[in-house]
This record gives sequence, structure tokens and C-alpha cells, in this order.
Amino acid sequence: MATALEIINRSMSIIGVKSSGVDLSTDEINDAIESMNDMMLALDVEGIRLGFNIVESSSDEITAPDWSYGMMKYNLALLLADEYNKNVTASLVAVANKYMMAVRNRVVNISQPIFSDTLPIGSGHNNGCGSSSSNFFQDTDSDDLLFGNGEHMLDDESEQLELED
Repeated sequence: MATALEIINRSMSIIGVKSSGVDLSTDEINDAIESMNDMMLALDVEGIRLGFNIVESSSDEITAPDWSYGMMKYNLALLLADEYNKNVTASLVAVANKYMMAVRNRVVNISQPIFSDTLPIGSGHNNGCGSSSSNFFQDTDSDDLLFGNGEHMLDDESEQLELED
């Protein structure tokens, strides 16, 4: 398991705030911890629950799964870049999005919708045999028009004349 400081150091290195061999200040670490907690709580609210426990100090272990560390590092780097007036490159955004999508795909499960048996065939519902090729509308003679009282008015003139007699 990684510690909060390991995630923070990598995030700060990604955006160029931390250089090799130079430690971050206590204020920088505390600000990054707060940003990381905010980011992970926001994901939890979105439904991406990773089992992350609030980090109190830099030595706390990250309780989220290890496959989510890349997402944490790169998305935290995006959050911190603005605080440190660092330019965000398109490649950084692309990598952060890639990691975020990987986490979403692993956590979020979209199930197949269940349609009611009362839905007509052709409105997304099938006939129970796996086929949804039936038409939504009933097969009727397109020449017939139906009045509200159920009587037919035919388009064929000869048949209309017979009705008038």
C-alpha cells in the first residue's frame, strides 16, 4: 500500500513542483492532503466508491485499491497545477482521463434495463423470443381511415358512392 506522501510526491513531480532530492514543505503537503481528500470524497459522491479513508497525515496509508493509484496521482496533479500556476498539458489531461475511465469502468456497473411486459413490441421491448423485429404499430389497411366511433371511411371512391346510396 502506498502512503499519502508517495501519491503527493508523484503528483507534485508530474507538474514540476517537486524536483528529485528536494522535500516538499509541510504546508505544501498539508494543502495536497486536503486536495486529495476533497477529490476522493467528490468521487465517492459521484458513485465511484473506492474505500478511501480520509487522510490525516502524510504517513497514512491509502486505503483505496492499488489499481486506482494512477488515477489519484494524475488527477491530483491536475488539481494542484492550478494552485502552483503550472501549465496543464494536453498529454497530462489525456493520461488523467485515461486513468479515470479505467477506474470508472472497473467500479461502475451498468446493468441491462428490464422492460415491462406491458410495453408493445418495437419500443425497445421484444416478443420474448429474442426478436424485436415486429413493428410497433398493428398491421392495418393503409387505405382505411377510422373515425372515433369505430366506423371506417374508405378512400376508394367507388366504395364511398356505395355507402352514400
